[in-house]
Amino acid sequence: MRNPVYSSSQIQPNKSIDLNSKGIEDNLEIDEWDSIARFNAVRFEENGGVYYNNHDKVRNLKIAVTVLKKFVLSRNNSYYKAEFEKLPYGLLKDYGVSQMTENLTKNRYKGIYPYDDHRVKVRVGDTDYINASFIDGYKRRNEYIATLGPMSKQLGNFGAFWTMVWQQNVEKIVMLTNLVEKGKDKCEQYWPNVSESRMYGGIRVVCQLENAYADFTRRSFNIVMVRQTRTLTQFILHRGQTKTFQRTLRRSSNLGRMLYMH
Repeated sequence: MRNPVYSSSQIQPNKSIDLNSKGIEDNLEIDEWDSIARFNAVRFEENGGVYYNNHDKVRNLKIAVTVLKKFVLSRNNSYYKAEFEKLPYGLLKDYGVSQMTENLTKNRYKGIYPYDDHRVKVRVGDTDYINASFIDGYKRRNEYIATLGPMSKQLGNFGAFWTMVWQQNVEKIVMLTNLVEKGKDKCEQYWPNVSESRMYGGIRVVCQLENAYADFTRRSFNIVMVRQTRTLTQFILHRGQTKTFQRTLRRSSNLGRMLYMH
């Protein structure tokens, strides 16, 4: 089946959206990696590629855990590349809330929006919208949150971001992006410097500790709202994910929710 993003997609934004909001969306940035994925998807279709967007087809491809290791080791990189290209590109479910006039300015990149049924709601201000999505874990629903690196153009003083962290009881933030990459601003510093304290909306954030390693930086924060205090750990990955970073993350694992930032 052809990717509906490039053929006759039935996915449409909420019909009540102001048509003037289209101009706002046109002014959003274009993500570099999203542009590459779009190009690859178009090329894949032009070469007669078929996507795995049929539930029965995907179900029949499931591999039992008991034989997963043997299966993975028996395949080469070419096999996985071909399988990856069969994943549909683009938005395949409803994303109307992100397209509402009052919410469009809270998006950074054109075409990168949370689905309505997986978006994280922030209970603050005139709208509950933030560009963030829940991701299911191995054993729990909505175990993780994925979001873009916070920028003041979309989030102001970052109060909405820290409110989401508080309301969703986030205990670890894993940044898969740096503040600047290849000369481009990817994320702003949404936290205070070490030993400093700052208010973000109604939440006080205190940076207690900072440790820099070859592959990543780890910071420890106290976040305070009214008279309640919680602790939070932030990891910023400097290069590709390494075994050292994986071991550190596993040692810090607990039942708290984890937020991945890209």
